[in-house]
Amino acid sequence: KCLSIVTSIPTIILFCNLNIDIKIKNSNFFIENIQSILIISAILLACISISLYCVSYKIDTEYRSSVKSKILPILLSLFGNFAIKTSSEQNSVSKISLSEIKSLGFFRCSERKTDDDIIEGIYKNLEINITETILEHEEDSGKHRHTVRDFKGLIVKTKLNKNYKGTTLLAAKNNSRSAAKGKLEKVELEDVEFNKMYNIFSDNQIEVRYLLNPSFMEKIKKANEVFGSKYIHFAIVNNLFYMFINSSDNYFEIAKTEKNIYDIQNFRKVCHEFVSIFKLIEHLNLVKKDCL
Repeated sequence: KCLSIVTSIPTIILFCNLNIDIKIKNSNFFIENIQSILIISAILLACISISLYCVSYKIDTEYRSSVKSKILPILLSLFGNFAIKTSSEQNSVSKISLSEIKSLGFFRCSERKTDDDIIEGIYKNLEINITETILEHEEDSGKHRHTVRDFKGLIVKTKLNKNYKGTTLLAAKNNSRSAAKGKLEKVELEDVEFNKMYNIFSDNQIEVRYLLNPSFMEKIKKANEVFGSKYIHFAIVNNLFYMFINSSDNYFEIAKTEKNIYDIQNFRKVCHEFVSIFKLIEHLNLVKKDCL
């Protein structure tokens, strides 16, 4: 589309020049046609502006994607053996399906799942999948149908080295599409601030209080700060752990055209995001089994 706009500009200019050349002999031409000239000028300016925006946006997108694909694997090597993959290349064990998400009780209205960047690998002998995805569904509004976005952000999934007894969900209270508790019971913790942040549901009241100890809750609060997310949902189902990190931004952006690529803050932010995820996973994997 941008290319068609760009290529059409010379044609428009040529047409305008020919039209003006034909009528320029009339000394009153500019006065009589001043309104038309202004309209044509405005159209040309708009076309040029749109074209420049499209070209710059494409350059910016390709630049960010290129840098991310080359630098991100190097940063990930600090934590373990990771790779950036396409949807078809994902490991079937760690792949996150829409039906799996809905079975947890999250985003039950969603009909479509569109994946972008997929990070898959091993951290301390744990398989981890981090997928940047969009969940959507269609709704009727009178005579029209429109698309409703249920979720945009990161979904983290890992298989822990131990089985927990049952299901625990943490649904952020500031999200209108939070999880349905199903047969799970509501849990109230002693941490008043945490209770204000999350609706907690579980089918094992004893286990959930060991899982959501002060140390783990602090790590959850820290993850919210690091990602600057509107909300983060969590689910622990037997030996599987999930995080749903909502944001309209692209995650793990190392390079931006408006910033210096050598700015250490770019790399520091990405590292902090990964660390906050891995700390939560590591904590769950180290909880003493004899306490449960």
